Amino acid sequence: MKFISVILLFVAHVVSAQVPVAYRSFHIEHKDVVWVQVYHEEPVVENLPERLFTHLKNKVWIKDIHFEGTDIVAELTEYRPDYKRYGGKFTNTSSIVRTGRFFGKVRINFKEGKYRVILQGITYKALQASTGSGKATIEQHEVSGTLEDFALNNYRTHFKKRNAVNLDILHSSFKDSFTIKVNQVIDEDW
Repeated sequence: MKFISVILLFVAHVVSAQVPVAYRSFHIEHKDVVWVQVYHEEPVVENLPERLFTHLKNKVWIKDIHFEGTDIVAELTEYRPDYKRYGGKFTNTSSIVRTGRFFGKVRINFKEGKYRVILQGITYKALQASTGSGKATIEQHEVSGTLEDFALNNYRTHFKKRNAVNLDILHSSFKDSFTIKVNQVIDEDW
């Protein structure tokens, strides 16, 4: 009887410790982090792809934007999230999110009255304080990496719990950047 209760306790602990393979709109696909968000246009607008194309063409962090069939394809370059706008503070936000410039590939698909934004291949360049002899210095050096290195565990199967605040900031920043009007319906129904 004791053995069964120990097994049940162990199973309950393991199940409660599981970290999801999706966090907000970030998903793990083939050990890579992909951000996917669906936006709805109500009432349905006829020229939605053109409106969104014009909206994004004016963004300084969107380069090489063009249509591929019915999809919009672009490069995300030098994207800087405003961490203070989304509740981040200097003390609880990673230097990667605070000082980082993000890069990646953007693909936007369209259906009747909605569009889906997919960001993949997300990398960053950020400034990080130098350390030496156990003390941080004022000097900073550039670090770079992928969102997978920053947000996933070593096996790239789960998101790190300690980076939840940073992923919240990135999610909110990405979400607002691709919204073309206030109070737009946003969900995962594609």
